Amino acid sequence: MKRIVSLLFLLILVLLAKAASYKVLRLNHPQIFINGKHAKVGDVFNDQAVIRWTKDRQAMQVIDTSSKKRYLMVAKPSEKRELTALEIFTRINHLSTHAPSGEVEQFDKLEMSIAPAYDLFDQITIPTDIPVNDTHYFRGTYQYGDASVIKRLKYENGCIVIDKSLFHLDNKVLEPRDIILSIDYVVKTPANAVFIKNNIQLTIIPEILE
Repeated sequence: MKRIVSLLFLLILVLLAKAASYKVLRLNHPQIFINGKHAKVGDVFNDQAVIRWTKDRQAMQVIDTSSKKRYLMVAKPSEKRELTALEIFTRINHLSTHAPSGEVEQFDKLEMSIAPAYDLFDQITIPTDIPVNDTHYFRGTYQYGDASVIKRLKYENGCIVIDKSLFHLDNKVLEPRDIILSIDYVVKTPANAVFIKNNIQLTIIPEILE
């Protein structure tokens, strides 16, 4: 019996040693709590920490201290106010992981890698192998009130980049708002475009939540 207890204790120690830790990089509201204490930039916590939100769209940008991968944790109206970090990361990974198997065409591979919904805090990056130049590029289309907006999407370091410049038009800047986005790939002329994906839900997360 003592041996079993010792083995269980050792297993717990190993699991705790392997538990990921995360460091807070940014907050958009002061009333966010980690394990009952006000969250602040620089705080470090593991995936068993309890995150308590007080308002919808509160956001906390964190980095995995081992892998250096960044995550955006957001308070959702459909979720509980108190969740473990693991529960939040499980939802994030469920939305963002769409790994195709086997031989897949480039466009199909990209379509499968794009999540059905994103939270836009600073920027979203979507890796792709599809080449981009002056005549071949990605564009986004969305409805803003009664107007249909078409915007060439940024492309940097092998990634489609979606940020709030999506709302910057030639002659005016629109107030960022939640939209449904479609993405296609222009080949030489705007009239010749390859459909990639539609019905992408984009939720705007304010940098400072009042």
